[in-house]
Amino acid sequence: MKNPKVSIIVPVFNVELFLPACIESIISQTMDAIECILVNDCSPDNCPQICIEYAQKDNRIKVIHKEQNEGLPQARKSGLETARGEYIMFVDSDDWIEPDMAEKMFSKAKKDNCDIVVSGVYMNTGNIQKEYYSPEIIDKITIIKELIMRVNYLGSVCNKMFKRVILDKVQFPKCNFFEDRTILIQSIYYMEKIGYLDNCLYHYRLRKGGITKSYQYNLKKLHEYNNYLLITDFLNRVGLIPYLEPEYSLFINSIKLSFLENSNLRRSFNKVIVNLYPESTNIFSKKKISLMDNYLLSLALSNRLLFYTTSFIVKTYISIKRVLKLIIPKSIRKTMKRKI
Repeated sequence: MKNPKVSIIVPVFNVELFLPACIESIISQTMDAIECILVNDCSPDNCPQICIEYAQKDNRIKVIHKEQNEGLPQARKSGLETARGEYIMFVDSDDWIEPDMAEKMFSKAKKDNCDIVVSGVYMNTGNIQKEYYSPEIIDKITIIKELIMRVNYLGSVCNKMFKRVILDKVQFPKCNFFEDRTILIQSIYYMEKIGYLDNCLYHYRLRKGGITKSYQYNLKKLHEYNNYLLITDFLNRVGLIPYLEPEYSLFINSIKLSFLENSNLRRSFNKVIVNLYPESTNIFSKKKISLMDNYLLSLALSNRLLFYTTSFIVKTYISIKRVLKLIIPKSIRKTMKRKI
């Protein structure tokens, strides 16, 4: 394919059982002017050979063999660097797409001059299939708030088509946690117009050990939180955070609390996390979090030495919460607890 209009990028890692179905759904698209870029991220199974075999059959397929495993977002970046299409789509290698997805997304992008086009998705668990749609929001601030708070907006790059020039401005993260939203928040900021289709065109395969988990996904590693640092730095740099309050402070505080309430993460509660958007502590005065959460965060953030003395308090607090969940009905608990 000399001049593909759409490049479909597929990171590949440890999915040999599902990869053929994924590739078949791409090369069977009703739109012929596409290219498929398979990024072999040092997959330990038979995926590299499967990629090679398909590339030999279809000249629209290109295979990239990375020298070292760098994870899902960097595999996508490698594919983008090779892509030649005006528009970009991402497909996870254990998922599949409808035959007319590329055609419908491209037509919408061209017709309405959209920088990003969003479709509905099918969530597939075994033989059960459910439909999900993002609300049709066009305001950038509202979309970013939805992505930050994980409300109703589908925070995946896979049910979207991007104009290439938008993604060229995005800093792709290096960690496999919050990676899709890190890309989306930047893309939403840079876009001029977003469009929506009332069709479900992407199939998510929900399973244990999915594509993200297969990339050695581990929340216990401190470096996985670098994506929060990246996006906070970006939002600060472009001056958006004041327009995202109080949601952004609540979001950051929830991350800090996850360190406090998890024994493994607690050991990594260092200055990097303590200093992650310190302005978030200003939300305390607005009574948006529980008194105990307020106390724990205030103590931990005000003095590093004092934090080490909170271990017993944290454990006791968590134990009390668990007991309350057992003895107090959920309907009553909702009226007592203010969630982040």
